[in-house]
Amino acid sequence: MKNIYHLSVDDNEAIFYHRKTFRELDRISFSILDNIFGKQELEHYLLTIRSFLYRMIEVNDSFYIIIKNSIINTAFPLLRHQFETFVQLKYIFFDKSKIKYKCDMYQYFQWRRQLKRMKCDENNEKKYLFYKPFKEIFGKYNNSKFDNWYSHIYEANISFKKLCNDIGEKERYDALYCGLSLESHGYAIMESNTKLINEKYYLKNFRTFDRHHTLVCINLDLMIEIFRIFTENYKLPKKLNDYTIDFMNRAKKYIENYYNISETFSIFYDYVI
Repeated sequence: MKNIYHLSVDDNEAIFYHRKTFRELDRISFSILDNIFGKQELEHYLLTIRSFLYRMIEVNDSFYIIIKNSIINTAFPLLRHQFETFVQLKYIFFDKSKIKYKCDMYQYFQWRRQLKRMKCDENNEKKYLFYKPFKEIFGKYNNSKFDNWYSHIYEANISFKKLCNDIGEKERYDALYCGLSLESHGYAIMESNTKLINEKYYLKNFRTFDRHHTLVCINLDLMIEIFRIFTENYKLPKKLNDYTIDFMNRAKKYIENYYNISETFSIFYDYVI
């Protein structure tokens, strides 16, 4: 049984502006990407930052499709991935003196995983072994005993929670991560797609407007911080820089107009928003 899906006039109007918001996020993000990383030849460490930003753009594009079709419950496992990407990218910039080192470490751990998968493919293995940055990085760090790149930098196995605490993301972690993890691992399915009425459980509409604003606000909050990082660390063309800052200010007002951001996080599991 597939429940009928109805949208009110207000719902349709909100979805129109949500889609417009994600298109604007897309324009700004790609403009930053092209301006900073659009050269034919980049220093190899910049490839790490470029990939992180590009992944966040990919996820924003997925959210646009989700918003357009109101398949909101599928968005929150993806939002956890967006948050984890956001935290790692912010960590790269957290100590500017170590940006290149952190980017090298991320690439090293990626290559180490890839080589394990390539042992039976000699041609693929040689492709990496003859890549100059790969040889340089492996020559320095190939004895790492850690499981992930940021633990190597800490020289101790640390949790994602500690990483968040150390870069000033404790509030976002505490507010989001547990709920997003429940969604990702399938522990909150009944909470998200059923409702209890008069001692009976009923399925919610297959496509629902519930939590549209929650998704938009949380993702906007992350992207505002990412845009702040890039506008502060790179010299963007004045027109793009001004446009980005203007968008950030408008996005903050949007969040404040619907609900205080801390309240948004606290009602993450209040599905009637």
